[in-house]
Amino acid sequence: MGDAPKEVVEKLRAAVAAVEEAKVPKDLRVAAFTAVLAGLPVCPAQPESKKSNGLSSGGAGKETSDTSQGLGLIADKLEIGQAQAGTVYDVDEDGVHVTVKRSSFNQTKKLAQQEVTYLVVAGRQAAGLEEWTGTKVAIEATHDRGVHDTNVSKAISALDGDGMRFRGAGVKREIKMNAVGFAKAAEIVMRLAEAS
Repeated sequence: MGDAPKEVVEKLRAAVAAVEEAKVPKDLRVAAFTAVLAGLPVCPAQPESKKSNGLSSGGAGKETSDTSQGLGLIADKLEIGQAQAGTVYDVDEDGVHVTVKRSSFNQTKKLAQQEVTYLVVAGRQAAGLEEWTGTKVAIEATHDRGVHDTNVSKAISALDGDGMRFRGAGVKREIKMNAVGFAKAAEIVMRLAEAS
């Protein structure tokens, strides 16, 4: 059997690199490789000018790719299925959004606020948007999901040491999720996905 044409080798290498860079879960690697290979141009991949977090904005068709890649990153970090992640999160050029209706969360506002906080912080950090998430972002998410009240800061602060680490004060206060927090967020996602 003769040598494969150079163009084919370059296309195969580019597809392998894309699947590796996206950190595709093992059970989805074959499908991802096939999809990437089918969509790649024959010319070799061009080097990226800046590192992508999968959420960059861009031309037509980019939104679907960004959504899929963002959900893939979240699913990978939380060790859940991408379909489960898709029932709770929406990822677009504006970031990561929790899309579950209010009635799906705990009926106690404090617990609902904490669930939203776990979800939004885990989603944003898993998708690579940031290493530390401002408490302001979590508070805005509680507004968006209809669970906000005057005690929201207290409810969020109670999570310090329960899967999250806090730094700063006031409007500059930030949250960093650890492995325990990602596991708690995964439990919430799986419960919400089952209920929907």
